[in-house]
Parts: sequence; structure tokens; C-alpha cells
Amino acid sequence: TKKQRLAGGAVEGPKPDVALVFSKGGELLVHSQVLSLASPVFAAMLASDMQEGQGQRIEVTQFDKIDFEQFYEFLLPASSRCMKVSESNFEMLCALSDYYQVDALKCECAELLRTLDASIPCLLLAHRYGFEDIYAKFTKNLAHDIHKHDIGQLEGHSKVLMDLMTQVQKMHIVMDRLFAVGGGGFSFRKARRSEWSVLRHVRERLQQQQSSSSEDSSGSEDPE
Repeated sequence: TKKQRLAGGAVEGPKPDVALVFSKGGELLVHSQVLSLASPVFAAMLASDMQEGQGQRIEVTQFDKIDFEQFYEFLLPASSRCMKVSESNFEMLCALSDYYQVDALKCECAELLRTLDASIPCLLLAHRYGFEDIYAKFTKNLAHDIHKHDIGQLEGHSKVLMDLMTQVQKMHIVMDRLFAVGGGGFSFRKARRSEWSVLRHVRERLQQQQSSSSEDSSGSEDPE
């Protein structure tokens, strides 16, 4: 079909041909070609014989309309030039780009995360979305001053807590060597005691989580 010409000679582009239906409320009309080119997940949905592909209606249950609209702006060729990943939106964009496998946008989110100061929430984000180099960097940085952070935020994340404890242990080995070389001066003894305190605190936290996890597991089993 010929493109319709609007007033002033502007050319009307193709109209949206897919409706996204959000379980949390609302619908959004989008272009199937934009979705398919940007996301292999959407490409599979639209090309398959599933209900979504046949009826050109896709149900979105994981995200709400407001977040998806912003995400979609990053996919459009024209508007994406004006869009910026920022501290206010990168966590939401991480979730959407990871789920729909939009690698270019996910990389932009990773670069923003890399610039932030190490913190427990940032460490968890790096771990959740597989940013391994950023995760290693944050783990090392946090281990240096872990007593300044609330590791209670790591409840339910035993793997992350274990990685932190391992890094603290490595630091403790270095501190022992410095203590030996330094001849046991006051500053070294004080630093060594501080490292022991941090290590003990992390170990206790990990043991509490493992104990709690074991109790939940045994409590969920049906009695014979």
C-alpha cells in the first residue's frame, strides 16, 4: 500500500500492528517489526504459531505499561537517540532488557552501573543480571569497608554473602602477612582485630541464613 501523505507533505509511517495487553492494566499499540528486530523473545512470539503470534495481541504479565512505554522508546529508531539510561531508570531497564534479551540496551545499563559507588543493592543487581566483572569489582570494594554496609540486605542471597566472606578472608591473609612484616605494631594489631571482627560478623550472618533455610526446608516437608 502507498504511504499516506499528511498536510505539509509529511509522510505517515506504518501504523502499529500489535497490541500489548498488560495484566496490571492498560494496552499499548506497538510495531511488530520494531519488537522483532530488537528482541529475539518477541521475534519468536510473533513468528510462532502460538496465540500471541496469530492474534497480534501479546499479554505482558511481568511489567506494567508505564515501564514498558519507556523501554519501547529505547527501541524506536527515532526516539532512541534522545533517550538516556540514568540512575532513575537503569534498574527498570535492566529488568526489561534482560527479560527480552535486548543486549545493546542491557550493555548501556551495565556501563551506568559500573560508574556507581559500590553498595549492597548495586552488588545484587550486578549478580542478578550477570555483570561478572562489575560484580567482582563491587565485591572487592565492599570487602574493604564491609562494616559500613548493612549486610542484612543480603538475607536470602547466600551465594553473594559467601563471595563477600571469601574476599574478606583474602584480605585477612594479606593483613596477617603485613602484621608479620610489621613486627606486631599497634596499628597492625588494631587492623587485624578489625578484620577478624568483620569476618566473624559475615560468617555469623551466613550461618544464620543457612540455618533458616534448612528450617524452612524441613518445615515444608510433609510428615510421613
